[in-house]
Amino acid sequence: MSESLVFGAIASSALVLGSLIGVRFELPKRVLAVLLSFAAGSLITALTSELFEDAHERGGIWRAAVGLFVGAVVFTLLSALLARSRRGEDLRAAGPEVTSNTRAARMSALALIIAG
Repeated sequence: MSESLVFGAIASSALVLGSLIGVRFELPKRVLAVLLSFAAGSLITALTSELFEDAHERGGIWRAAVGLFVGAVVFTLLSALLARSRRGEDLRAAGPEVTSNTRAARMSALALIIAG
């Protein structure tokens, strides 16, 4: 049990470290884009290597493919809805510390949480 706790803490440390960096520093758009694309790639890798393989073994290729496609469509639609709902917000109302990079990071983080 203690070994699982240690490995869980190590695996979660990236999330904590990333959130501390995101709160403390304003990252350039290129760096933010690289980090978010890496996170999205990690999610896709986890999906294809773990979830898709199990779905293929249990339900066949067609069910697994349909599930993957439906998941991608739902994620894309929710991401678009989030972007549309946040587009009209006034950044000044949220305070001077909120920048477009911060807002983009929050939106992407919310989209990744929905996908997870």
